[in-house]
Amino acid sequence: MTPSWWAGLTPLEETVRCGDGMHRIRWAGGNLATPDHEDPDGERTLGALGGESAPCIAILDAWQRHRADLDVLLLTSRGSVDPLRLPATGGPGGWMATVPAAMAMPAPPMARPPLPPHIPAMPASFVPGSPTRARARSGGFYYAGGGHGPGGQPRDDTLTGLLRLPGTLPDRLVATVVAAWAQRIADDDPRVAESLPALHAALYGRALAAARSWLGGGPTFDVRLAASPAVVRRPDGIIAAELPFSWLRDVWARGFATLAGHFCLTAQPGPAGDWTFTTIAPDCGPPEQLTLRTP
Repeated sequence: MTPSWWAGLTPLEETVRCGDGMHRIRWAGGNLATPDHEDPDGERTLGALGGESAPCIAILDAWQRHRADLDVLLLTSRGSVDPLRLPATGGPGGWMATVPAAMAMPAPPMARPPLPPHIPAMPASFVPGSPTRARARSGGFYYAGGGHGPGGQPRDDTLTGLLRLPGTLPDRLVATVVAAWAQRIADDDPRVAESLPALHAALYGRALAAARSWLGGGPTFDVRLAASPAVVRRPDGIIAAELPFSWLRDVWARGFATLAGHFCLTAQPGPAGDWTFTTIAPDCGPPEQLTLRTP
């Protein structure tokens, strides 16, 4: 039986200000909920009729809009060495959040052998666009800013509000987006082909950030999308990794990218809560199996 994509991700509960009080926002089993609002649909109806809209409901709705938004992967942290930095204050009427240059990590030119048939070919090169900016209205959850998304449509910058949620809730949003696109790749979704540059950039930056701690700043590390994971040392000394996009869902999002000085290629949960990993040592020898057993 295939495990759920959220296996290994512990439930979270944080509080946010809603009206005159603090309300709970809970993530569990792949979904976000607001336990202190018994009838979210009813509150949405009242808001549509001109009533006051609760910030908690706005968070739920924004989460649903962005649960497959690739901007989440382009704007958020690549790992512990690359923290997300959003300024808390700014100019009159709000603030401006700019993506740091370190977070706009480009993918390298893709002049490489063809990918397996179910993964469409990448463009010959990819250079990310200018940093995304989002402006927040003062005193509310909703954020409105310039810029456009795919197809020239205005971008919905409520995403900035989601990235400012407390605790590690933004990390769960990243995992949600990763899982959505991993499933689209598995389903041969036609949207994958036009999104390959962003998908490759998301994988490349996160795998590279993990490899920095694994290799201790040693050999150059290169990453490409592939159908199955593998890591080899090339004759020129570069360590080349082939990783499926699902590596972000199954390994990286669960915090397993490096284990005991090894780079983790696969992570498989067992029926008793155990985990089995396929790992590679820095010398790039044969893959090794590692099992983590729960007490």
